[in-house]
Formats: sequence, C-alpha cells, structure tokens
Amino acid sequence: MKTLAPSRLLSDSIVIKIKNFIAKKRLKTGDRLPTEDELARTFGVSRISLREATKPLRYLGILDSAPRRGLTVGDLRFERLKECLDFHFLVKSYPREQLLRTRIVLETSVLPQVIQQMIRDPELYDRLYALTDLPGITADPAIYLKADIAFHSEIMKASGIEPLIFFDQLLRCFFDRFRKEAAGTSKASLENGIHFHRRIIAALRDGQLTIAHDLVRESFEYYERLV
Repeated sequence: MKTLAPSRLLSDSIVIKIKNFIAKKRLKTGDRLPTEDELARTFGVSRISLREATKPLRYLGILDSAPRRGLTVGDLRFERLKECLDFHFLVKSYPREQLLRTRIVLETSVLPQVIQQMIRDPELYDRLYALTDLPGITADPAIYLKADIAFHSEIMKASGIEPLIFFDQLLRCFFDRFRKEAAGTSKASLENGIHFHRRIIAALRDGQLTIAHDLVRESFEYYERLV
C-alpha cells in the first residue's frame, strides 16, 4: 500500500487544524486569522510548513492573504474548483446514466419550492421563458447550450435552498459535459429541448407539480436516448 510522504502528512494535518480553528472561532468570509507566525506557534509547526500547507487553500480562495492584512477567510473560487473537478471527471468517467439520475434527483427535489417562488414572483416565469426565446436558439447549438445551462441554473436558484444551489454549482462541470453530449446539433433536437422547457415552466406556473416532475424526468431521459 502506498504511503504518504511525511511532508504531505504534515500539510494535511495543518489544513485540518486551520479548518478546526475557523470552525471553533466561527469565522466568516472576510474575517482575519492570526498571523502566520502566531498560527505556526499555535500548531507547533514552522512558518514554512504553514505557508506550504495553505497554498491550495489560497489557490481555491478559501484563504486570502494581502500585505499588512495577513490571512483572512476567503470565498471559494468556483471556477478553479471546477477545473479541479473537471480533471476528476476526465479520469473517472462517470456513466452517463449516473449523471442523468443525479441531475433528475437534484432538479425534481426543488420543484415544490420553485412553484412557491413563482407565486411570490410572477416575473420568474417570464425570465425562464425568455431563455427559451433567444434569437438563433434553434439554429446555433452554442446559443442553445448556453440558454439550457442558464435555464436549469435559474430553476435551482429559484428554490432558494442555498446548500442545494451550492451543490448544484459544484457539480455543474459534470452536468455541463453531459449537456454538451446530449443536446444534439439538429434543429429538431434543439426545438424539442425548448418544447420541454416551456412545458415545464408552464406546469410550474400552474402549480401542477406532478406534471412538472414527470416532464423534467422525461426531458432528461429523452436526451439520454440521443447519446
């Protein structure tokens, strides 16, 4: 069995200690941490080891550092995290069926909240419909794909369930690859996608949860049959 190098074990230990420190102190984005010297003394490590351990955290935006300000709690940089996940996707190659089922579970789970949001905000229907009515959407697959991603993202955001929205963003690189394969390039397949989108939002507007649920499943299963 392959063992980790001592330096890797030390870095992992420091990362865990930083996470526990942030949790214990209930620090939030923008809050300052102790100086590197203070953290190194607290954790019983060298400043060099501490700085090396924080490199991936800084890269991902979890920690920020600036002259005279020191270390602060940052905001996760989704684009960089998605790049890392994209590498994972390339080597892991999840079966399309698993991606499809995950997408269906996520999207159907928020439909009751989306219906409630449409009651509170009637303009949500108009915003979603506008994404199905972009110029050139049935002629240019790139326009359709961009609108499709925006459509499903808006559905998730409309739920207002922040942890689930975060999870959806985290997995978007996997789903976007699936969409690129599944969307197709023919005018008929693009028109069919728009047809599903419009039926889904009409059902949500009319409070028809079961119909909306079935349409979401049917739409993804239709695209699965195309690839």
